[in-house]
Amino acid sequence: MRLSDCFVMISRALPKRALEMKLAVVALALGLIAPPAAAIDTGGEVDFDTYFAGGTVDAQIASMNTWAGAFSASDPRPTVVFRAKEYAFSTAIKLWSGLSLRGASGRSVREYTTGTSFKWNGAAGTSMLTFTGSQTGQGYPSDGSPRNITMENILFRGTSTTHFLPKYDPTTYGTNGPGHVLWMSTFHNVGWKTFATIAWGWFDGVTISGPVHFQEVYDTAFYLGGSENSLFTDEYSFGDTAASTNSPVFTTGLPFIRSVLSKTRIGGIMLTGRKKGYGLSVEGGQGLLITGAAFDAQDSDPMYGSAVRISGGDGIRIIGCSFKGAMSNPSSANGGTAANRGWITVTGGRQIVIDGTNFHRGGSSPAPTSTPLVWVSSTVDVDEVKWGSATSASGYAGTAAVIAHAVAGRIVNNDPSVALVVAP
Repeated sequence: MRLSDCFVMISRALPKRALEMKLAVVALALGLIAPPAAAIDTGGEVDFDTYFAGGTVDAQIASMNTWAGAFSASDPRPTVVFRAKEYAFSTAIKLWSGLSLRGASGRSVREYTTGTSFKWNGAAGTSMLTFTGSQTGQGYPSDGSPRNITMENILFRGTSTTHFLPKYDPTTYGTNGPGHVLWMSTFHNVGWKTFATIAWGWFDGVTISGPVHFQEVYDTAFYLGGSENSLFTDEYSFGDTAASTNSPVFTTGLPFIRSVLSKTRIGGIMLTGRKKGYGLSVEGGQGLLITGAAFDAQDSDPMYGSAVRISGGDGIRIIGCSFKGAMSNPSSANGGTAANRGWITVTGGRQIVIDGTNFHRGGSSPAPTSTPLVWVSSTVDVDEVKWGSATSASGYAGTAAVIAHAVAGRIVNNDPSVALVVAP
């Protein structure tokens, strides 16, 4: 069949807008026209491979960056769609407000390489995503921070010395925060594998949704400030790191998540701690809700110390969570026995609620039954920790589980089946 006959058949079957898009795709595929370098397209989707000019993935990323920066922050623009293959590059993706990237099909990628994969080949210390410093036609936020970014169905891969987002200590907002806050954005059905860090800095109104995996992260994966975030809050997600003796998470004793977040929910994610590595450190913020999370360890590779440490923050709620495999060898954990007094060790913060949560003594090296489920330091004020009536402990064979404070009056115990003791 002649090419002209093909066009005639397509024109009879399609409405005008659909016809224009189909003819453009056919022309691109046949090499009759060149892909635009930075054209503005108001269709629903553009195909990365054919739409952006360049003989390499790096050149195409640069073209996409230019294209995305040409939109005003509130302009409609299409989603950039990637195919089911690996894209290796060392040109960072610029965080222009409104950027939308989607991998092949609607499937979750988790930590596997069966769909769309981005492989970051940048130098040590660099990041796959980068802030632009300013935005096109954006009034708010006025500091040039990006907003309304969506990335879905993509596995992001790096190296043990590179980052997904630029790495900032969230306690340094006055110096580093302006221009570097991710606003009102979504990561859905994604995965992260083999990075030094995923996100250190500031999230405001960010959602991480779908069954998300992160694996082989060599430093604390998430160290975040900001507020109004919803992280790992639907379905079930998983976080782990390289199961090797040279991972700093295990050898140094790092948490997967450090939080100075406010009005934020951390939800259904299983964080698999091993050796000195552990799940969560809460260090500040107000109104943090931890619900449905699992702080877990493999039977044959338990956590040495606490699964959760709280040293600051106000209005912290641990509700409906699961704990397993912690406190197997606290003297060998980060900070030793002094810093690891219970499955949850509280040395600071106020108005802390623990309820509806299960603690399971299991695995090859379970903690003694006398190990407190929560231990509260004398540096915490009176009645600041509230132990709920719906919390359960399994694997105790008729022995009452223990909660403890260094000085009486720190814990309000609403569960008569749990022994409250003083343990300086």
